[in-house]
Order: sequence, then C-alpha cells, then structure tokens
Amino acid sequence: MSPAAADVRGTIRKIRRQNPQPARPFIGSQKVLYKLRGRLYNEKSIRCLYKNGAGISPCARHNGMKSARKSEYAGAGGFWELLGAMKSRGGIISINAPVILWLAFISFAILLLDGATGGAAMGLLASRFTSWLDPLMYLRLFTRTLVHANYEHFFGNFMLILVVGPMMEEKYGSRNLCGMLLITALVTGIISLIFFRNVILVGASGLAFMLILLASFANFNSGGLPLTVLLVGALYIGNEVLNGLFRADNVSQSSHIIGGLCGAVFGFTHRNRARR
Repeated sequence: MSPAAADVRGTIRKIRRQNPQPARPFIGSQKVLYKLRGRLYNEKSIRCLYKNGAGISPCARHNGMKSARKSEYAGAGGFWELLGAMKSRGGIISINAPVILWLAFISFAILLLDGATGGAAMGLLASRFTSWLDPLMYLRLFTRTLVHANYEHFFGNFMLILVVGPMMEEKYGSRNLCGMLLITALVTGIISLIFFRNVILVGASGLAFMLILLASFANFNSGGLPLTVLLVGALYIGNEVLNGLFRADNVSQSSHIIGGLCGAVFGFTHRNRARR
C-alpha cells in the first residue's frame, strides 16, 4: 500500500472514530455520510479534500450533501437532485421510490377527480385516435396511464406496480426508471393507435407488465438466459395472448404484451448499467 493511500485511510478511520453514529446512509448508493465541523461528507469527498490538500475546507466540486447527490445523479439536473433529496430524508416514513409513489398518488387523485366530475377527467386525458397532426393526441399517450376506469381497475394495476416498482427504482435509479415508464407508455400507445383506432385506452397495466418482466431480469448479468425470465414471460405474455384470442372483454391485451416486451428489452439492455 502506498503512503498516500495509507494516509487517506487513516484520515477516514479518524473521522469514523469522531462519528460513532454516522449520518443516515444515502439510499441506493450505500454511501455513509460523516459529519465534520458542521458539514456532511461521504468518503469520496473526504478523499477529494485530502488529495487536493484542502484539509477540511470544502472544495467546489464536493460540498456537503451535494457530494452524495452528485455522485449518484451526476449531471442529471435539479429535478433528479430533488428526488435524491427526497430519498435521503430521515424520519419514521421514508420516500423510498419517489417516481412510483408520485405515479400512484397522481393516478389516485385523477380517479377521485374523475368521479367528482362525472367522467370529465377521463374524457380529457384518455388516449384515442383523432388526427396524426393533433398534438394533444400524443400528449394523451402519456396521460392515459394516469386514468383508470374504476377503483378495481386502479387497485389491480397499482398493487403490482407498488410491489415491484420500488425494487426496480432502487436497482436502476429514478431517472432510468422514469425513462422506461415514458418509453413504454409511448410505444404501447402508438401501437394501439395504429391497430386499434376505435379503442379508448386508459390505465397503467402496460407499465405494470413492463415492471414484471423487468424484475425477472434482476439477477441477469451475463451468460445464458435465466430460466425465471422464460417462465415469467411464458406465464404472463402467454396468458395475455390466450386471453386476446379466446376472450372478448374491455382489457387491452396488446398493451400488456407490448409492455411486457418493453420490460424484457429494458432488462436485457440495462443488465450491466444498474445503479450500484
């Protein structure tokens, strides 16, 4: 071990002895924050300060709580730093998955609003074909995931989303998961508009199926395709294919199938890019 590395480790051990009860770990990064002269630092910022010969004075790049946020959301912008701050707050109740929770809260609020307005919210936000030149039609491809026909429809979707979604947000990060949700909503909506123009599309079931297939890739790093992926795909996607062929109902099996395929693609392409 080089003398410089030994000195850095000695500095970290000294700070740990001064902080027998360190600050709450930053969720998702497993980085412990240490309080030093009124400021919070993670080990990366301590190494930066020591390397630059700045003693315990904060440097411009790593400053207090911002160092932990920037190491997790580097270059992501203020919105994602805000989500990181929401995650890092302590207390009895912690916001462990802000993207999933906001999706659930907004959807439930719209469901209440739809009931209070006699279905006006659904008429405004549901996806339907009008014209390829209508910009609102493309906006509704996303807003329709927030609209549900009734409470049974809402709870059926979000019981799955609230169970699987937080684990996926913890694994892939809020920014990545938000992108996956938006892409899935866009792809399922456009395909439905192309092949089912007379159908009014609402609900987040496509997102739920995306998360289910994405979760099946959780331990897929390299090598052969895991058997669990094949089983989940066969059970969920196969069941939707059979329902689409032999059942006549108001459920959009195409959205389920496409959402599941999106989840499989995301799981495969992001297998080595999960947040550490």
